[in-house]
Amino acid sequence: MKCRPSPFAATVGCLLPLVLALAACRSSNAAGGADGGASGCVGACSGGCCASSCTDAGGSVTQCGACGVDCTQLGLVTAGCCGGVGCTDMAFDSDNCGACGTSCSSGVSPGCCSGGCVDTDSDPTNCGFCGNNCGAATCQGGQCNVAPNCAKPKPTACDGGCVDLTSDPANCGACNTACFDLCCSSLCVDSAKDMNNCGGCGAVCDAGALPGCCGGGCTDLTTDVSNCGACGTTCVGKGVTPGCCKKTCVDTNSDSANCGTCGNTCDGGTCSGGNCV
Repeated sequence: MKCRPSPFAATVGCLLPLVLALAACRSSNAAGGADGGASGCVGACSGGCCASSCTDAGGSVTQCGACGVDCTQLGLVTAGCCGGVGCTDMAFDSDNCGACGTSCSSGVSPGCCSGGCVDTDSDPTNCGFCGNNCGAATCQGGQCNVAPNCAKPKPTACDGGCVDLTSDPANCGACNTACFDLCCSSLCVDSAKDMNNCGGCGAVCDAGALPGCCGGGCTDLTTDVSNCGACGTTCVGKGVTPGCCKKTCVDTNSDSANCGTCGNTCDGGTCSGGNCV
């Protein structure tokens, strides 16, 4: 004797395939579907399909990494979805500063503030952390240094200390303007060859027929045997008795125009041993 299924069992047997099909369709719409997101969306989707709309493959800011993850609803200053891996605030993310992929790496303490890269070690408007404004003070090592009350002889405040901008080689004319040598009257000078500051500020070379500053000392280039005509032009080793006469190296031992000394002419004779013969 054959048993007939009950009306309830027959109903379940007919509806079960429909229920399973609906579940598979809903799952495909949520995840984008195995066909690249075409399920529930018009045409193929390169990223995914959420609420019957294609989403960005890299991650939409309103569907970030998964359907329904809306970064704009998280209270972020500049909401962003970078790489589709999760929401980020591009106003402060040093790996995605202002835009996805913009990384902050310059400076001692690189950071991202208001969508721009800064160095919180020295930035006076973001000292130590974003928004920490030092005002009139400077920022060093991530801390605001209050400017001291400066007076003569060091009337100017630079980096938390008092300096004289007219003579400080580390702050010549302005804070942090460094000189490799001297600072004279707010200007960097090379005291080894500066005619007005030769060997020191204010040391002027004005003696002799052709004054010069060589190696930080004043000299007369017309007669200096070590600086004959120009600094560094030496007459040493040129002749028995080398000399410098009118910017030219001569041997006063035998030069008939400069015999024994500059300007001593032998008048048609010869010069031997520094004497006219």
